[in-house]
Amino acid sequence: LEDTLERIRKAPLKPAQKLATVRDYLIPSLEYRLGVPGISRKLLESVDGAI
Repeated sequence: LEDTLERIRKAPLKPAQKLATVRDYLIPSLEYRLGVPGISRKLLESVDGAI
């Protein structure tokens, strides 16, 4: 997650494009992973803090 966010931050995109990337790519991939059993509360809190 941190690596992906850092790549988005450093990408030569306009701010609106970065937000769209987070909305259209990053959040759906996180939603998919959250469907997998065994996700801890600590991991969820770190994801929330990172975004």
